[in-house]
Amino acid sequence: MPNERQWLQAELSGEDDLAEMLFAHVVAEIPPIEAGPDFVGRTAQAAWRSRTRRRFVKALAGVVAVLSIGFAAFGSIYELRGLAVALIARGAAVFSHWLVWLLTSAGAGVRWWWIAERIGTAVSGTFVAPSLVAAVAAMEMIALLAIVALKQLVHEG
Repeated sequence: MPNERQWLQAELSGEDDLAEMLFAHVVAEIPPIEAGPDFVGRTAQAAWRSRTRRRFVKALAGVVAVLSIGFAAFGSIYELRGLAVALIARGAAVFSHWLVWLLTSAGAGVRWWWIAERIGTAVSGTFVAPSLVAAVAAMEMIALLAIVALKQLVHEG
């Protein structure tokens, strides 16, 4: 079996194919490393500590963010109390007007859909008669012929 020196000599001499083959043999001869129970226990314990630490840091960051936003909001309201009160009152008024408009618009929309449904039902009931369908088709053909004749008159004139 080749050793490290043969591989390094082949690598330095520029024999790439031989160097790759020798390197593959050297790597294949490396004995597998088995982790002992002590190592596995320490690794698992470190992973659990890291997970616990990460959760703690995440929770602490959330608390700090909430407190920062709270202090900033309180400071802003304290400094701008007159403007803040006016903005809150104006916002409440705009919101209430918007809510009333939304509710009345929804009611009006429902009424329009109900009216459209009634008209559609009435129209579909009248179109059931075959003679009416034929009469409408004939009227459409007459209207189409009238449009063609009008175009002919406009182009000749």
